[in-house]
Amino acid sequence: GKTGVDEQSSYMLKFANGAVAQLHSACNYQSPMNFIIYGSKGHMEIPGFNFPDRLILHIKGQKPEQILCPYESTGKNYEAQDVVNCLRQGQLESSIQSHDDPLKIMEIMDDLRRGKLSYPQELK
Repeated sequence: GKTGVDEQSSYMLKFANGAVAQLHSACNYQSPMNFIIYGSKGHMEIPGFNFPDRLILHIKGQKPEQILCPYESTGKNYEAQDVVNCLRQGQLESSIQSHDDPLKIMEIMDDLRRGKLSYPQELK
C-alpha cells in the first residue's frame, strides 16, 4: 500500500503429514472472517473466527449442525491465566505455548519469503 504495509496476502502451506492450508488476509477491503477446516467426512465452519460465537458442522449426508460457543474474550484472559498458573507452579515456560513457538512462526514467514513472496520496496 501507500505506506509500504502489505494490504493483501495469500499463502498455500503444505505440511509433512500431507495436510494443506490456504490462507488469505487483506486490510484494504472487508471480507468474511470465516475459518473452514475440510476433512474426509465434511467440514467445520467458524464464522467470524476472530470473535467466534458458534461453529457449524457440515457432515456429508447430514443437515448442518450449529454449535453455540458464547464469545467470552479475545483470548488474552486465557493467556493471562496461564501465566498466573505457571508462576504459581514455578514454571519458566508454558506447556501450552513454548518460547520456541514465535520463532517457528518467524521461520514460516522466512520460508514464505524464500518462495515467490516479495515486497514492493524490494522490486526496485
